[in-house]
Amino acid sequence: MPSQRRSVSKTIWEVWGEPLAEGLGLYEPKDRSYGRCDIPFSAMEKRLYEKDDVEVTFHKVMLENGKDWVWYQVWQDPVAIRDTGRVADMIFVHGTGVHSGTLASQCRRYLDAGFRCIVPDLPSHGYSSGLHVYQSKMAGYCAGLHSVLHDVAKRDQKASLFPDTEPTKLERRKTFMLGLSFGGLVAFSYALQYPASYRYDETDPTEIPIDGLVGVGPMVAYNPKYVVIHWLLRTLFISLLFIFRLGRLEVMVPHKKVVDKDPKVYDSLIMQDPRSHQGSFRIGHLWCIEMAMLELRSRQASIRHPIYIQMGGQDKVADNEVALNWIRSTSSNDRKYEVYPICQHVIYKKAKIQHDDLAGRITVIADNVAWMVERAPPTALAAGSSAAMAMLKRRQQMRLASYASDGSGSSSISRRTSQTSLFDVEETNVDDDAGSVCTSIPTTPLLSDSEMTEKRIDASKMAAADGHLLPVERRGWIKGDDGEDRMYRAFWTFREETRPFSYNPYGATRTS
Repeated sequence: MPSQRRSVSKTIWEVWGEPLAEGLGLYEPKDRSYGRCDIPFSAMEKRLYEKDDVEVTFHKVMLENGKDWVWYQVWQDPVAIRDTGRVADMIFVHGTGVHSGTLASQCRRYLDAGFRCIVPDLPSHGYSSGLHVYQSKMAGYCAGLHSVLHDVAKRDQKASLFPDTEPTKLERRKTFMLGLSFGGLVAFSYALQYPASYRYDETDPTEIPIDGLVGVGPMVAYNPKYVVIHWLLRTLFISLLFIFRLGRLEVMVPHKKVVDKDPKVYDSLIMQDPRSHQGSFRIGHLWCIEMAMLELRSRQASIRHPIYIQMGGQDKVADNEVALNWIRSTSSNDRKYEVYPICQHVIYKKAKIQHDDLAGRITVIADNVAWMVERAPPTALAAGSSAAMAMLKRRQQMRLASYASDGSGSSSISRRTSQTSLFDVEETNVDDDAGSVCTSIPTTPLLSDSEMTEKRIDASKMAAADGHLLPVERRGWIKGDDGEDRMYRAFWTFREETRPFSYNPYGATRTS
């Protein structure tokens, strides 16, 4: 009974008393991270830090109020940067309730491609300040990313050969923003809040340009079939939020049971990670997500940035069809929408069966790496050096193949990082179906759709392919079973039902 009273009093203070006292200037929290800064790094992060070929630095940038901050890491492989000649950044935007360290077991692919990884904890997440997973508006999350990007640019400028000469917007590094789930919503919302981040926008020459937005299972809309909040609950939550000012109150996780078919996935991602938020979503956070998705769908024509969306065919949290219609309604001239039939919502989850891991997670990463590589060509190599470019492409293919050799990427990061992480679970199951196991990743993710369309393959070569080629009629844009235009790549060794495909993002939306 005493413990219950303490719990109730703590909740009342956290939800109502603290913000009131702080608003009146009567109270300041001693620890604005609410104890999160005392939690140690995860095992997979620690092993990344032990790698001799990876440089890791930690930083903290203060926000405008002078009290809160965003904590971030920077990871890079100097040898890979030198070999690829790439001068480009990828800023990673994690999902809701988790933290930046979740990328540690997947970052090798990006580092080997020559990208410098900027990995922040979103405001109110991880080692950043703020009540865990509570921002009243999406603008708070976007402002945190904005501060990180400008802080990195200032550090680069200070360390450059000409610290007193600021580069023009067109001269700045290529920068891509990759967001998972809620992180995809944040990344797309960033383009709305900072429209001058489009590289060729001339309204603000001091803005850091974003050269591509990659959404992996992005939350453009909830899947209405599986994520349902009863209207009575909605009414209650709105009343508690606007009448009683209880935005901090934890109430529910609307998608908890549909994140994955295996309940261990949610348990591993959230409940077994001490830096993740293990409580329910707060009313204010639910409202923040809802309003951000509505704004995104009402203002999509304002977005001009290159966009690449990757969706799981079995995703029960995010709505695939809404995301497809959304990307078609943007003003981007460079957009792509791809579906991976084997994947559920947590696309970066490591599958137990090697074939499924290759058709899902491995190919998803290979595809978004290739998409960014295509838009961030080498700058340190002599222009027109076909031999150098061929060498780089062979090297990329060799690296990708080495990751897929055991389905885990263990050549760079051990699979035995942490038995509590869904990203690094020990593989115990093997697909024994003859002819269905890929021993190396297909090289097609390194090719663009246009390259695949232009590829000429005659019938005799197709007959000799032993079933690894799709028929001619399935090698361009064709009508799928759902009436949409689809693009199937020519070469696959995956099972038919697990082969990824592209929807035509420039086609007309369905009328039926």
